[in-house]
Amino acid sequence: MNHARHKATILWAFIILSIALAFRVWVLMSTAGFDYTPSSDDALFDHIGQTLASTGRYALAPESPPTAWLSPLLPSVLAAVYWLAGYKRAVAQSLLLLLSALTAPATLLAGQEVADRRVGVLAGLLVALDPFAWIFAGLFYSEALFTFLTTLAVWMLLRAMRKPQPSRLILLGLTLGLCALARPNGFVVAMGCIVILPLASYGRAADRIRQAIQVLAVTVVVMAPWVIRNSAVFGRFIPTSTDTGQVLLGYYNESCLEYRCLEWILPRVLPEVTEYQLAALDELERNALQTELALAFLRAHPVEFLGLTPGKLGHFWAQDTYIPNTTYRVSPAQVLADFQRAYYRFLLPVGIVGLLLLYLTGRRQEFIILTSVVAIFSMTTLVLWGNARLRLPLHPLLAIAAAFALTIAYDRTKAWARRTPRSQEEDATPEMEGRP
Repeated sequence: MNHARHKATILWAFIILSIALAFRVWVLMSTAGFDYTPSSDDALFDHIGQTLASTGRYALAPESPPTAWLSPLLPSVLAAVYWLAGYKRAVAQSLLLLLSALTAPATLLAGQEVADRRVGVLAGLLVALDPFAWIFAGLFYSEALFTFLTTLAVWMLLRAMRKPQPSRLILLGLTLGLCALARPNGFVVAMGCIVILPLASYGRAADRIRQAIQVLAVTVVVMAPWVIRNSAVFGRFIPTSTDTGQVLLGYYNESCLEYRCLEWILPRVLPEVTEYQLAALDELERNALQTELALAFLRAHPVEFLGLTPGKLGHFWAQDTYIPNTTYRVSPAQVLADFQRAYYRFLLPVGIVGLLLLYLTGRRQEFIILTSVVAIFSMTTLVLWGNARLRLPLHPLLAIAAAFALTIAYDRTKAWARRTPRSQEEDATPEMEGRP
């Protein structure tokens, strides 16, 4: 029986992977194209990857000084591709497309762990059809890689919670370490998952704490080369990525509180600096100055900053329900932009309902894990940009919750439809009894 289940799961995973890959390739070919010329942030990833492949140095160019400006995992992946295949951007794009598409079957596995195969298959299909993922799948951004790793980490966390075998704990720690090296907020997610593990698991408290320490040890080992390198080069503890190592333990982006917050930072902290003057600076200078403004505001007005938290988080979650945030180095067709908006308007409310239903139907551990990861990730928007690009790794978790809500709604509707004819027949029986 288990063999048949595994075969069915593999078949569905292959179908979902094929759908996901087909749509991502189609969108890439119709927008940026293969072997596109990166610019801005994606160019930085590409430049570091080239330099790392050719010289072994983590820098923007062979003649440039060492940097810790970007998280190292994606540049390392690009460097491995360029070292093996030569400088062929299309090959690197193909790998990123595949990793993005693999997020869909990974969601299937996580959804199956949360409830059953129906939930997993439906959640996987939702991720395969995610238009946000289509846009970033073949671009040199870390979203595709990080979304895949985050989904894997949640799946492994669910498995380790139920049966904390040493192999599962090691794989969980390895994945969390890679998450921390993929994006700066991956460090926060990794530490949060390690805290969640003993809180959501069963068994003796000492055993649960020991298991969390084992996962933490593996995570630290994975991160160690990057931290040791930064300590040797910059003389600072930089666990994630930053240019200076001074920004809230190095959480990138160094603008911290986002450009939209300038209207309430500037009048209070540094009135002589205007938004126009900031815009005239280059990116590094602008980010450094915004960092100082943000940290000065936090020190001077901590209570007021906390009062701004609900609005900032609300903006993070509501964006794209009313303003599409779709174009990053590409210009998708308007029909795709409309689909993105409609998709998120569906995914967000149904996903929230699904999280509530997990709790109400007694799946408390699953509720704790999904909700905690969503909450931890959302809180990183207080020090990061709050837009759709950063929210993408949460879509698989919302898809699982939405699929759970939809399957419950389907089952209840089906059961109600079966009872309705019977109840009508029972209602008609007393009237018939008095007739000849």
